[in-house]
Amino acid sequence: MEQFENADQKKIFNKIFSEGKYEEPILHQKVLNLIKKRKLVYSKVLDIGGGNGMMLDMLDPAADKHSVDISDTGVGIMCGKGIHAVCHDISRDILPFGDNSFDLVISTEVLEHIVNPEFAIAEAFRVLKPGGTFIASVPNIYQLATFILIFLDIPPINSARYGSMHFRDYTKRLFKKALKEHGFVIKKVIGDIIFPFKGAVSRFFAGLFPRLSHRIIAVCQKQ
Repeated sequence: MEQFENADQKKIFNKIFSEGKYEEPILHQKVLNLIKKRKLVYSKVLDIGGGNGMMLDMLDPAADKHSVDISDTGVGIMCGKGIHAVCHDISRDILPFGDNSFDLVISTEVLEHIVNPEFAIAEAFRVLKPGGTFIASVPNIYQLATFILIFLDIPPINSARYGSMHFRDYTKRLFKKALKEHGFVIKKVIGDIIFPFKGAVSRFFAGLFPRLSHRIIAVCQKQ
């Protein structure tokens, strides 16, 4: 099954990146704000599932930027930007970096796409320096729109349902549990928006009530 999963994901994301359709401005800005507000100092950063490099583009230009992604199209785009990117299957292959290599590791909207996210989280922990920061996000199936969908006999929004590229479902509680089980100390959890609204008010309340937000963003530390 994993072989077909990887092939399908690669094909889909190659198409998305080649057509220039991928962008997550609100999510990426939320991550950037967390980095700035916490005054994180980083000279070497890794984006697991970096896509086309849009998140890394927003970070300190002086930083040594690395990424892995299953899409060779995405990797090609990132390399063209000067990012050290390699095509890699994070669901089963050990990251091509040594232990304690990075000050900052990021992984946004990746863990839900792989059958074995536990392996990916463990690898993120391994390559992060002691005291370093891991920022990750996942879609949340427990949000306001979910209650309406369930009443209509429709699977929760963002869930691993028929026709979806998602293989794992997350709520705030499950996401925190997964991170803690692999050694991370959770410092902050926020949301991006209260779906389907995207304005300033929606973003504000998502930050206060991540349990009901469209996506959950966690800031963790390796101690």
